[in-house]
Amino acid sequence: MNTSTSIRYHFNDYKWAIFIFYMVLLAIILAGSFFSIIFHELGTFSGVEFSSSLFIWIAGMNSFKSVFLFHIQSGSTRKTLFKGWFCFSALISVALSILNTLIICSLLAVSFPIRSPMLSLEIDSFPLRVLVSTLLNSTIHFLLIHLGYFISLSFYRLGTLGKYLLAILIGNTAILVSWSSKWEGFWDTIFLYPSQHPLSCACLYLIIGIFVSFCCWLMLKNAPCQIENTCKDILSI
Repeated sequence: MNTSTSIRYHFNDYKWAIFIFYMVLLAIILAGSFFSIIFHELGTFSGVEFSSSLFIWIAGMNSFKSVFLFHIQSGSTRKTLFKGWFCFSALISVALSILNTLIICSLLAVSFPIRSPMLSLEIDSFPLRVLVSTLLNSTIHFLLIHLGYFISLSFYRLGTLGKYLLAILIGNTAILVSWSSKWEGFWDTIFLYPSQHPLSCACLYLIIGIFVSFCCWLMLKNAPCQIENTCKDILSI
């Protein structure tokens, strides 16, 4: 199996999930429009970018084990798998961002009330704003899909104790960040800064995404091929 075949395999593995995701998203938009007409209340729709970011992060967490075992059983190398995954992740990140942009622009064209981070970018030219927003969302998707892949790969390489420790660390961190009032200013900065400096943030997200991808490769290049990871140590590296 060469790199192009690996890329096609990844696309084939994702295509139905992406199709269902956007069908559900469009169904929610249509349902919102229908109820707005029925009840004569004009609501505002939002969350296209956020939902796709959440989707691609979760998809990244479900992209390693079965694909890895399939590649190894097909006689493919770990290097080929990683190259195929890296190219696929970049392509799918751009593709989802373009789809999101098309949906948002289509809704704006028919005067559908919608809120989007694209509209908050401090850029006067609308075409340039659309282009920069698509680029920014592409890098966000690229970072999130690799973070999800990193978590999946970490759980594959970790032993039983390591998996419990990682799960506890992730869970406690999420609770601390979401509940603590000390993080309110941090989250305000996270969400507002990209609208003021989108290109800087896009470069930062891309660099972090590449670094996370490099960490994934370090774990992948010596990953054992096994159906069940029964290592009792914290790390099976």
